[in-house]
Amino acid sequence: MAYDASYEWVHHPRRWRRWVARFAAVIALAACGAGVYEIVHEASRPSTPAATSLQPEVRQVAASAKALARRLVALAPRSSTARALVTVREAQGDRAAASAALRDAETKGKVADDVLLASALSAHRQYLSVLASVLRNPRSRIRGQLKPRALRAKAAWAALPNSAGLPRAIRGYGHVAALVRAHGG
Repeated sequence: MAYDASYEWVHHPRRWRRWVARFAAVIALAACGAGVYEIVHEASRPSTPAATSLQPEVRQVAASAKALARRLVALAPRSSTARALVTVREAQGDRAAASAALRDAETKGKVADDVLLASALSAHRQYLSVLASVLRNPRSRIRGQLKPRALRAKAAWAALPNSAGLPRAIRGYGHVAALVRAHGG
């Protein structure tokens, strides 16, 4: 009879389900292992963010220094220093804005040539301070510091890789010295 045939060669569905579940669990475990490996690999890779450049601020300082140089060269003995003082104040404002941008950028991350830039901005601040003092009062006690501060500012800007022409823009302080001599200083 046909009913007496053995059905042992047909596997039970439970066994197949169990093996499919085991196989899916092994694949999921392998995927988790690969994900953990990628996370550890990405975390251990040294990544240095690109340094922030303050070239727009440096270019603005250079533009105001060039305008100041033109104004100082136009000074003649016995001429008024009012326009030159206005230009010095503008240059001081641009320098202060660049210093503020440097401080902000340093708090956010790495800045390209930050030490050199801070040094150049500091030397430029000292030069502009002495220049403003001498223009306000040609007999100022610090009038002898004008040339050394100008040369120090030039050297500090020249140390930067991309100084936007600032070392050449710091000029005209000789005309201020002539003005001081004309005023009896």
